[in-house]
Amino acid sequence: MKKIYLLTAFLCTSCFVTSAQDEATVSFMGYQSIQDSLMQHLDKNKISTGALYDRVNPIARLTQLKNKHGEPVVTGFNHALQAWDELYRAAYDKDNLLPLEYAENIIIQNQQERNAISLGYIAFNFNSIDPEAFDAGAI
Repeated sequence: MKKIYLLTAFLCTSCFVTSAQDEATVSFMGYQSIQDSLMQHLDKNKISTGALYDRVNPIARLTQLKNKHGEPVVTGFNHALQAWDELYRAAYDKDNLLPLEYAENIIIQNQQERNAISLGYIAFNFNSIDPEAFDAGAI
């Protein structure tokens, strides 16, 4: 009886440790790495804009906020920074994009020198996966 109890305790501990290791691996990988691994078989040539918004955690919800012309709307300064960061991370090729830190540095510099006003306009095209593609079995 004692051996069965020890074996059961060992197996439960092993399962817990394995589960914790898997959780740590997922946490370490990050959202974008997990999404990229799930979408590794997608044909990147069909992503005409070079950016797939589904690669990032959509905190700015750019696919949901639209004006009367169907274009994404940014609602404020913090939302603009979040949108910029998400679009930067969604892009597969970042060579011609400015990272968020660059914009933040310009804003700080303008505030310190008091000789410029920071205005922004984000014109960025991106692709996103149609939610109905999952239901239709296309993905």
